[in-house]
Amino acid sequence: MTDKLREAAQQALTTIEAAIITLAAANEQGKITDTIWVSEFETLFDFLGSEADALRAALAENDVQQEIEAALAQPEQEQITTDFEIIHQAVQTVIQAMQYDPEYAWGWHCNIAMAFVDAGGDHYTANQGAARFLEMFAKVQPAHELPAPEQDMVAYEIEAKLKEKNT
Repeated sequence: MTDKLREAAQQALTTIEAAIITLAAANEQGKITDTIWVSEFETLFDFLGSEADALRAALAENDVQQEIEAALAQPEQEQITTDFEIIHQAVQTVIQAMQYDPEYAWGWHCNIAMAFVDAGGDHYTANQGAARFLEMFAKVQPAHELPAPEQDMVAYEIEAKLKEKNT
């Protein structure tokens, strides 16, 4: 709907609404609207009411259509940029949390390492890979000592728990 057509429809709606108000006031004084028939099934009052409803619906639909067109006219690049900005902010928040809290970073380290172990890798390589990834990603070092290549993991876990109790 063009701006001129929209303006004309709005003026028509205002005119019809004014006529309905006038007829309603006159109707209170003597039921004249029931005597003015547009067809054998519809009074003038009914006709004007349905025309006003149709104009309201058309204007509302036009408003919705304009909102849709405006949203679609937004450049796709702008939306992609916004998405990347949101992702970038989220990643920066995670990095800052890792740098602030070594135990939080250690939790990430352990999860990354265990994904490798679950896929069939050994603990030593998993820990080295997780440490390397977190150093490159967030510039953080492991919060705990990593196992040596030949170290038994059960013994390593026991030793680590004993060290924690003693500190």
